[in-house]
Amino acid sequence: LEWSRICTEAAYDAKGWYKVDFEEVMALVKPRRTFMLDGVAWVRRESMDALVLNHFRTVMSEGVANAILMFKKFEDAAANRLTPLLKSLHKRYECKAYALDGSESDVLTIPAMEATTESFPLCMRQLYKAFKTKHHLRHAGRRTLQLYLKGIGMQLGDAMVLWKTEFTKSPDCSAEKFEKDYAYGIRHSYGKEGKRVNYTPHSCGQCIASDPGVKDDHGCPFKTLTINKYNAEGVERLNDMLRGMNISQVKASAIVTKAKNMHYQIACGMTFAALHGDKEIDAGVHAPHQYYLESRRIRNHRKIEAESGTQGAPTSVAAST
Repeated sequence: LEWSRICTEAAYDAKGWYKVDFEEVMALVKPRRTFMLDGVAWVRRESMDALVLNHFRTVMSEGVANAILMFKKFEDAAANRLTPLLKSLHKRYECKAYALDGSESDVLTIPAMEATTESFPLCMRQLYKAFKTKHHLRHAGRRTLQLYLKGIGMQLGDAMVLWKTEFTKSPDCSAEKFEKDYAYGIRHSYGKEGKRVNYTPHSCGQCIASDPGVKDDHGCPFKTLTINKYNAEGVERLNDMLRGMNISQVKASAIVTKAKNMHYQIACGMTFAALHGDKEIDAGVHAPHQYYLESRRIRNHRKIEAESGTQGAPTSVAAST
């Protein structure tokens, strides 16, 4: 109903609509975020990212296929000169990078996690709040939160206890149902089932690219609440969230403006700075668990200096190796 209202209001702005073949925007058809008429999809400007992303993937796939063919010819011609260098590029680093697998984090117990939710980025604050309120999350939300908690240091044993304790608070989930329907997914996230892959926590790019439905709680709130310029209610809700984190109205307005301009990771970085005395992450925010770990470094440093009476930390936080 909300999307219908937004589209009705936007219908008066003819320049804001695009006609494309519905096969190009299948990601928008299922959640009913496009009008269908005679096999043609009418798409709002704010939803064109799905079309662009699909076209980008197609171009990239074709480019990679062509590059492989070209490299095979090049490999024989320059076998002794450039081929070894090109083959080793993926192992070379010219700058510091963040460990996206969460290997830098210390072991995090449930009580320690509960005591440090102030360091959660906004996306994980909202997801964890829904988890504690609803005593349930849909599949994509469960997967996102499981890998995030893994990335910040929660071990499998504690994760099983946390999820089982919370889910069984719901009258719809008994201990037997949890073991049957949900325990496997948690073990799978930790690489203990299936192909036993050591899955990494979701990056900001994955959170932004996700397309949560009305019953979902995952995704990037900087995007989901500002994706449509007519969604004044969502923008106001985002502002209220930021104000609820004790961010001043001036800074909250600047963050919301940045999000409305589709600079979601920059908006998240501005939120980090607003909550940490204007200290920034030099490399920017790239993953929710990175945000958490950098926040803990700053807060722990403050705790140490408060106990020792030393001077403050530098105004920025370098990316971790």
